[in-house]
Amino acid sequence: MRKATIIVILTILVFPAMVQVGIAQQNIVVTTSVNPPIDLFINQALSNAGRGIFVTLTNPANNPPAQVRLLGSLRRIFPLPEITIRLNEKYRPAAPITLPPGQPFIVNNRVLSEAFGNFREADVVVSGISFNDLRDGINYKVPEGRYQLCIEVRNFANDEIRSVQPTNCPTFEVCYKASAPQFTQPINSLALNTNITVIKPLPTTIFTWTPPMASCALANRTFTYEFEVREILDNQTITDALNNPYIFRKAQLPSTTFLFDANLYRDVLKPGRRYITRVRALNLNRTSPVLIDNEGFSRVEAFQYGETNENTNPITLNEPGSFYIPFTERKSEYWDNIANEYASGGKKDTLIPVKEYIGFRLMQQGIAYSIDAIDLFLALNPELARVKFVSLSHKPKLPQLPVVSPAKAEGFNRAYATDLTPDSKEAERLLQLSDSLNSSAYVNRYPDNLAGRIKELNQALANLKGEAGSINRVSAGLINSLLSELLYVLRSGSNPGNVQVSGHLQEVLTDLNELVVSAKFAFNRFPQKLSSERFAGKRQNAPAHMKVSFASYTGGEGYEQPYLPAPADALLPLNVVVFRKGTAPVEPLLSAPDLNATYRIFYTVRGLYNYKNPEINAKTVSQLASTTQVSLPLTSIYKFWSMNMLDHKLTKPADIDIKDLFIKSKRSTGTNKPLTILIKVD
Repeated sequence: MRKATIIVILTILVFPAMVQVGIAQQNIVVTTSVNPPIDLFINQALSNAGRGIFVTLTNPANNPPAQVRLLGSLRRIFPLPEITIRLNEKYRPAAPITLPPGQPFIVNNRVLSEAFGNFREADVVVSGISFNDLRDGINYKVPEGRYQLCIEVRNFANDEIRSVQPTNCPTFEVCYKASAPQFTQPINSLALNTNITVIKPLPTTIFTWTPPMASCALANRTFTYEFEVREILDNQTITDALNNPYIFRKAQLPSTTFLFDANLYRDVLKPGRRYITRVRALNLNRTSPVLIDNEGFSRVEAFQYGETNENTNPITLNEPGSFYIPFTERKSEYWDNIANEYASGGKKDTLIPVKEYIGFRLMQQGIAYSIDAIDLFLALNPELARVKFVSLSHKPKLPQLPVVSPAKAEGFNRAYATDLTPDSKEAERLLQLSDSLNSSAYVNRYPDNLAGRIKELNQALANLKGEAGSINRVSAGLINSLLSELLYVLRSGSNPGNVQVSGHLQEVLTDLNELVVSAKFAFNRFPQKLSSERFAGKRQNAPAHMKVSFASYTGGEGYEQPYLPAPADALLPLNVVVFRKGTAPVEPLLSAPDLNATYRIFYTVRGLYNYKNPEINAKTVSQLASTTQVSLPLTSIYKFWSMNMLDHKLTKPADIDIKDLFIKSKRSTGTNKPLTILIKVD
């Protein structure tokens, strides 16, 4: 015998569907309600999930305890012929139902099943249909239609009616079959072996389909849809193409329309190619007994995307620069938190804007977030250049950076150790430049906002003087270069109201303040934390613009606002890699003979780049590309570029924000993985 499933979808004609009736003197109130959809296998009709048949009996408080039995009746009132299923009046349950006065009695599955004689053929009376026609395996299934459910209460001892047969028994729909969705646009109504519908390539192609249809009303909001496209290969029929892997799939669509955006899903559909598409409807209500034909799948539709000789392609790839997000606008820390929750199973996978995804993945690998780094990343993952969103779980192809030989690594370490060493000449020059700035009479010529920042810098330099001899030579050298630049502009008589002059001074002052503070308050090497006492003392003297943390990073005692942890003397070693972009489909080259002998790496703080001051020049490292190392203070934004030593052509300077890279990469990996800056050359 086969097991069947019934779907009952109820439309309540009298709302709420409840009956309150009783005998004049000893009324027992029967409250019957139906919450669709229900399963008309009576022993399964009650549910704790908020759906099914609900019956409550109430013996009034002034009545004595009552012992009763129930008689159930189910009648189809539409369509004809009328069908009735009711309890045989001769049936007696093994024990009565005892109703104490004033206390509602909730009918359970067993009692309700007995009200229909447990659906045994000898204990029910059926009219309008044979009992065998109701049988479906070991269960019983009524035809679709509108039904009325009535429950009658009788005295167990003398069969006296204790409730008047109600005339407003609740009605509901029985509906357990629905048609599969079918496409309305585009439609191929031709035979399988003839020409198929041709869709003109447009920025947006609309696919629409019908929702599942049934004899009773189904709420469209209870369904989601899966939309898929597969390519028809040469010499294949439409049926054959069903075995091909899909080239595009979209799940959990809430409506019967999907807009295929050719700019968002680039090169998925190619002009002249043939495809099949189908959609599947899924019921969101997992407890619903509704069955959709063909397991919810629509009929397969075929189409051709444009003509075979169509050469126009309105889609153009974005330049790498369009994927760059400035430091102040990035959400890499937010996506880092989401990724950690996803990895630990605490959050589901999600889509992330591809621009933020690229920066997030680069910094996770310790690669500086610049346009050149984005260029290399997109060259290795061209599919990401064609979409706007990508799953956070997507595994990209990451650059295989050149391996630094042990001998070269040892040389890097020696150079870094030298960079950490104070330089007496730089210290002496720092004191001289500080005194010159403090005594400068030109400060008062500038607007209050600039003058106030210069005075704040003077105070920070005064606090630094006693420790000038202990500042590493790189930090001291950059501070001196910036001080020289600041004094040069102040002495040059430049118009203080000029927007370009004012903007440049603001940039120089920002870099100076950050470098001076990092030199003054150099912390122990990451990830050690300061004690509350040490931390409070250092924070007290920090300039106002430094009192807001860059990121909530390590936390812990003493971090009322977590301060940026830094390497020793706030100096960070960085590997610099020059790569040469190959011609598609050749992958970008990260090592080549000319790269090892031709290019030099230049870097400087942003405020010093390409400004006409004879005292200032960009710094150059002694080693040649493709892999070299520089040491820079953690704070400030730097510009990196390279020069071809044969033709003296410069590459485009790339902004690098080291603190952003340091925070995100260390937080993601928790290791001392080398941080890398990528520079592209032609």
